[in-house]
Amino acid sequence: MKSMRIEDWLGFKELEKITGIPGSTIRRYAERFSRFLPAKTVDRVRKFPPDFVDIFKRIHGFYQEGRRTEEIAGLLALEVATTYDVQDVATDVTTVSTVSSPTPEILALLVPILDRFASALERIAENSARTAEAVEKRLAKLEELNNGFINSNFKKQLAQEKDSNLKISSKSDQRLSRDEIVARVVKLHGEGCGAGRIATILKKECFPTLSGRGFWGKGSVRRIIAESTSK
Repeated sequence: MKSMRIEDWLGFKELEKITGIPGSTIRRYAERFSRFLPAKTVDRVRKFPPDFVDIFKRIHGFYQEGRRTEEIAGLLALEVATTYDVQDVATDVTTVSTVSSPTPEILALLVPILDRFASALERIAENSARTAEAVEKRLAKLEELNNGFINSNFKKQLAQEKDSNLKISSKSDQRLSRDEIVARVVKLHGEGCGAGRIATILKKECFPTLSGRGFWGKGSVRRIIAESTSK
């Protein structure tokens, strides 16, 4: 810093007006971070060099970000170490600001911060691993349920087809005559059923086709109806 007169230094009221930070808050910052904000008492009023305006703003910004007091102290220690040679009130005051290597005292402030940071990273890694494991188990369970559902439906479908084939075989074994099959078709047609509806009913009732092969369709039903009406 440049050499300046003590008259140029700022009290709490001036700092409040310049920074926009409440005076009570500035006083609290001055107490908590006195090692970074050395002051001079002039006429019973504590005053600070004008350059400290930026430091007060920095501290206020750190608190606004949600940082803790010890963390802010560590950050300030890394940024600047300031020493002051303050003489009588009537004389000039020379201030020297230098950036220095971390001292044991500064490192003592930083160690807890770094430890908490490392612990936080470990917790994040552990949570990520647990989450990934839980997701894998969930996916495996869903795949198992899905496969079970598919297999269950497939088995059910096979059972239904087997039962249907047995019923058809049973009807076939009864050796229904052509006339009986035609009579059933004609009767359903007389009741107002269309060809598609008649085919569906014949399938449900397991009537064999006239050829004994395949399944009932609209075309087969229509041919029987046409033949019976032409007679």
